Amino acid sequence: PPPLFQYRHLGSINQKMAKAARKFFVAGLIGGGIVYALQYFFSSGHSEENLSQPELASAPMSEKMGDKKGEDAKAKAACGVAGAVLGEAREKIDLEAIKKVWKEEQIRLKKQLVMEDLEDWSLDEKGIEDKTDGAGKTPLKLIGGVDISFVKDTDDALASLVVLNRKLEVVYEDYHQVRMKHPYIPGFLAFREVDSLLPLFEKLKKSKPELMPDITLVDGNGVLHYEGFGLASHLGVLLGAPTIGIGKKLLCVDGLFREDVEAGFKKMIETTDNNAMELKGKSGRVWGLAVRATKKTEKPIYVSVGHGVSLETAKTIVLLCSLHRIPEPVRQADLRSRDIIRKAGGRTPSPAAAKRKTGPKRSRSKGKGKGGSDAEAKGE
Repeated sequence: PPPLFQYRHLGSINQKMAKAARKFFVAGLIGGGIVYALQYFFSSGHSEENLSQPELASAPMSEKMGDKKGEDAKAKAACGVAGAVLGEAREKIDLEAIKKVWKEEQIRLKKQLVMEDLEDWSLDEKGIEDKTDGAGKTPLKLIGGVDISFVKDTDDALASLVVLNRKLEVVYEDYHQVRMKHPYIPGFLAFREVDSLLPLFEKLKKSKPELMPDITLVDGNGVLHYEGFGLASHLGVLLGAPTIGIGKKLLCVDGLFREDVEAGFKKMIETTDNNAMELKGKSGRVWGLAVRATKKTEKPIYVSVGHGVSLETAKTIVLLCSLHRIPEPVRQADLRSRDIIRKAGGRTPSPAAAKRKTGPKRSRSKGKGKGGSDAEAKGE
């Protein structure tokens, strides 16, 4: 796998984005100047064609001043229109430049994607032991969960990482106060959020490497994505570690529609004992699974390969760590980060206030995570 924390490469990406944006900005200024000149010419010409030169000369000074003020107002209006046009053009150009750079990086990283098990885990109850089982399989001991909770109507957020053992006790939790620097662009959610998650893993690796998760569940899709490379896949490739994508809402790709999937899922739970339904697109590709996490839940979650895990193994792990509709690692990351924001009065807390003691804590069984990360809101 690639070295841990490749996210430092994003500095060069930002430089490319800035260079491209500067070129487009100059073109935007020229275009904006032309728009302004045309607006001013037509507004001024229109005012003069209604008043001949003799009439203008004999008109009272007050009328002349009034005309002058009118022309000034029109000029200001034309300037405002040109400014608005220029602003819209700059925004559009900047977004296109960003998308181009991100697309190239997305393609590069996707080449490193692994859609099979990197580890041969023992996933039954015997696998809880701290040694390999009789079949030589590695025990799955620690499961991570990541989430980003936003302060309402702002770009301020709290990124969270929790680690649970196989008894679903929280053995580690950490939080990182962030302000999103990049805009949300459909299909590129990872570029907006991944930089907020990576430092949490870096800190854990340095401070308590023995608690690094064997696999991480991500509040966001993996290969169930427009380009087959969502947040969970992006994060997994950069970490060089297994990840699973957990979608709370269906991202409609390849002819998959929410109404059809939900109808099929409802029929499945009413007529069979199955706990998962394939998400097969028109192309015949299986993008992921609609999973019934517990017998008490009737709404699916959408599980997809992130990185370094097969779809079947991903389903098994999700079912092993689910007490509610949302698997506990993601659910706890969401609940605990939201609790910190709530106690801070609906704001992101100070770094000191965001620190919480770590140690074994039983997952809370009451209440439901309401979601609210950008990943859920955008369906990525």
